[in-house]
Amino acid sequence: MLSLLSMASCYANNQSVVRTGRAIDLYADGILALKQGDYPRATGDFEGVLKQAGQASGSYFLVTTLREGDCLFFQGQYAQAKAKYKRVIDSVEGKSDFPNIDYAYFRLIQSHWLSKGETFFLVPPTDRRDQAEINAAYRMSRKFIAMYPNSPYMPEVMDIYHKVADTKISFEMEVARFYLARHKPLGAVFRLQRLLKAVPLANYRKGVIHRYILALKRAGKVKDVRTNCIKYRSVLGKEPICKG
Repeated sequence: MLSLLSMASCYANNQSVVRTGRAIDLYADGILALKQGDYPRATGDFEGVLKQAGQASGSYFLVTTLREGDCLFFQGQYAQAKAKYKRVIDSVEGKSDFPNIDYAYFRLIQSHWLSKGETFFLVPPTDRRDQAEINAAYRMSRKFIAMYPNSPYMPEVMDIYHKVADTKISFEMEVARFYLARHKPLGAVFRLQRLLKAVPLANYRKGVIHRYILALKRAGKVKDVRTNCIKYRSVLGKEPICKG
């Protein structure tokens, strides 16, 4: 009886080794196909890896899921790619033993940023009708900057961060102009105050500060005008908005 159990255990272990060996071969072929731009083949290989190795294989499962995300990303299928990258991030959140976590964040940020352009030719553009992708890209890029200051992907994330910030600033400036044009300066004050708090870069844009102080003036906020003219003196320079 013990001999039979021993044989069964040995068979199970051998099967596990065979499955692992197949998974390694499939993963290597998938990486080669990914580099060659053969995304259907790469996707098939990575799916095979997951079937052979299974979720219990830990980091092997995660890195394969990450590469599945890459296959989708490079085909412009950003919504599906986001789901893959997010699954990896959620699985290793708070852990430090997964070496590709900054890469997963980087691609997720890119996916959010690129998703906003999927209906660019609509009027108004997507980022004016629905800022969900823009806001997600902004939140995640700020998080990335704080968490991975030495990441090799930092320059590209910083580029997206500035572009996203510019988009958010542009949107709120349009809303503020809308309120001012309709003689509702308090609405403009509220939106610009929220912008200055949410997007630190806005505090260094002369156009934003000029419009904010203009809105304060029209709203009769004399004390706030004086305070902000002093606060933003270096940004405004010789701007006449604070005179008189």
